[in-house]
Amino acid sequence: MPLVLTNEGLPILLSLLLKDAAVPVSPWVLMLWSNDIGIDPDTVLADLVPATFAGYFPVVVDRSSWAAPLAAGGQANTRWGAAMYEWPCTGGDQEIFGYAVFDSLTFKTLWVERFGASRVAVTGEDFGLWLAFTMGELCDD
Repeated sequence: MPLVLTNEGLPILLSLLLKDAAVPVSPWVLMLWSNDIGIDPDTVLADLVPATFAGYFPVVVDRSSWAAPLAAGGQANTRWGAAMYEWPCTGGDQEIFGYAVFDSLTFKTLWVERFGASRVAVTGEDFGLWLAFTMGELCDD
């Protein structure tokens, strides 16, 4: 499923893309969510129930860890980190429906992505996620 840029996150992301890199940016946080809801541009952090399986914790998204974007076919793609991020599930199997990235200072949701099918964090196994971002043409002129 495609990720959805939220109405509250769009202006933040656009400002970050267009403003000088010297502008301070508060840390972003990656959070898994466990409630079975649909997402849309009006999705906010309060709509999402954070994962609670033992071994899970929200992760600060270090902006310097985004790979250099690769462009092809009118899109630019990048991934965060050198490898898939993995949480050890040490107890409490849990169904996970997607992830969100939010601003740690304002708690505004920047984007959310619902998995095509829910995934289960299983005790004794790692729950992995590649945080990726693709940007292409967003509107017609």
